Amino acid sequence: LVPVTFWELYHAAEDYYHRWPLTILIRLIRFLSFFFSLYLPATFIALAVHNPELIPFTLTIKIAGTQEGTPFPVFLETLFMELAIEILREASIRLPGPFGQTIGIVGGFILGDTAVRAGLISPIMTIVVALTAISSFTAPSFAAAISTRILRFPLMVIAEIGGLYGLSIATIFILINMAGIRSFGVPFLSPLVPLKLSDLKDTFFVAPRWAMVKRPVAYEPLDLKREGTK
Repeated sequence: LVPVTFWELYHAAEDYYHRWPLTILIRLIRFLSFFFSLYLPATFIALAVHNPELIPFTLTIKIAGTQEGTPFPVFLETLFMELAIEILREASIRLPGPFGQTIGIVGGFILGDTAVRAGLISPIMTIVVALTAISSFTAPSFAAAISTRILRFPLMVIAEIGGLYGLSIATIFILINMAGIRSFGVPFLSPLVPLKLSDLKDTFFVAPRWAMVKRPVAYEPLDLKREGTK
């Protein structure tokens, strides 16, 4: 289905079969999961390595306590665990259906628990990596999910080198690149870039059905009204 925008990659067909308050909640959870999937490991590295003063003192003490005795720095811990999760994900895809899901869940649990017991990684790291992996499964589009999985690793490297400043600069470059993409003439970040207020009714939230009379202006439709509306 073309053209496509970034927001539509996180829309699902069942969104239009629920009442609009429920759909708003589900979409907000999806977009929140997108940020967790893309930025959570990198943000944790940036805060733990470069900006620990931004973490509440009690939590800082907890993190420092869990890091004590682990042989690897935070960046290598995160990198090893993310690679392990990606290997398990690919292995579970190649196995038959029921066995693949079981191997992925049980394998991830055993791997994380064993690594913590062996003192190779900290418990807080298993929480970060597990939440990141679970968040990546919420994307309805495989293209969106694989993009976040790929971008996650360079963002982790940037966070290790430049901290939150590096992440901010990387985010600016990502937004500039996304703003320049066009899908069959339609801006990829439309209707936010360029801003079209009338099209915001079906982006990261959805308006009631009675309010969705007109088609998106960004698509330049010949007939502005949707089929079946008055």
